[in-house]
Amino acid sequence: MDVKIFKDKLFDLLNDSECMNISDIDTDDKNNIFMIRVVDGSIFEIECRQFKRKKDEQKMTEKLLDILANERINNTLDTLLKNNLVYINTKRCQEEESKKVDKLNLNKKQVRQINKLIATINQCKLTYGFVAYQLGFQDGIKLSDELRQII
Repeated sequence: MDVKIFKDKLFDLLNDSECMNISDIDTDDKNNIFMIRVVDGSIFEIECRQFKRKKDEQKMTEKLLDILANERINNTLDTLLKNNLVYINTKRCQEEESKKVDKLNLNKKQVRQINKLIATINQCKLTYGFVAYQLGFQDGIKLSDELRQII
């Protein structure tokens, strides 16, 4: 919505309001300001500005999302996983498979290569999960904003 249209609608709303006890409304269209006088002599000023998101504000939102995601993943998630039977079973299976690899009697170079592969796979999956978490959180914020506009 354009700021001029918003100002017109706001003026009509204020002018038609009987519960506000407005005695006069002065407008300064150049500066987008309303000076409102009420019956008891009080004067109020309303400045209309259209809010536009700046790149810095977007970056701040992204940083806050990073902080929240890290908190949830590094603290809350650890607590939940301690009681999650599927995760506990998966960890047990991982330990069993690790013991099987130990029994293969691989040399140090082979072990290092396998460890690098596993670390790379894990890092890839961790990054994927982190990005998916952030995307889901952003979707939740957008959905919440859209619902507020509808309601």
